[in-house]
Amino acid sequence: HEHAAATLAASIDDLYEMKEYAPAIATARLLIERYPESDVALRRSAWTVVANASLDTADYPQAEQAYAQVLELTPDGDASRQVTVDNLAAAIYKQGEQANVAGDHRAAANHFLRVAQTAPASKIRPLAEYDAGAALIALEDWTGAADVLESFREKHPDHELKRDATKQMAFVRKKEGDQNRAAEEYERVAAEAVEPEARREALLVAGELYENAKAVDRALAVQLAYVAEFPDP
Repeated sequence: HEHAAATLAASIDDLYEMKEYAPAIATARLLIERYPESDVALRRSAWTVVANASLDTADYPQAEQAYAQVLELTPDGDASRQVTVDNLAAAIYKQGEQANVAGDHRAAANHFLRVAQTAPASKIRPLAEYDAGAALIALEDWTGAADVLESFREKHPDHELKRDATKQMAFVRKKEGDQNRAAEEYERVAAEAVEPEARREALLVAGELYENAKAVDRALAVQLAYVAEFPDP
């Protein structure tokens, strides 16, 4: 049994190396089904081929299922765990991208949010959470988008998309009709802005929103800051 399984495993690796993806997957599944008691390393290797070949051929649901099996057969301290977690996350993320392209933003948001649930330690997790917020904005689900973006900012305060997340949040709060909270977000946009023009515009909007909310003191403070920094025109 062990010898037959090992021979089969070698042929699976050969097929994958030759980019014969469909036969590689079929042969790997054969090993998994026929030799369920074979060495763990052989079964893990077979599942890895199913997973990698599925990713290579854009069968992302099958890739996700296979990477999950690889993880189950990988010990906690194993050096290969992180790569598998990242690949699992990529397989889920790609399903979100496909749903976005198909115009199903709800499904896209759900896939992107599954990355954090299924592969919390993956490198792509922050991007997936940000993209979930964008998909919810496309749906005009302002409450859902605000929750996701708030969570993104809390968990990833130093991420390169932080400024973009604040801009998105300001837009969402404005759409929700909460003038005060929207104004606070536009103040944050101004504080985080690199370009003076972006800061100028954000301060103007913040002042206007505070005025609309009858928050006179806040409106005055923002307008004084604006005049001090931008005396012209």
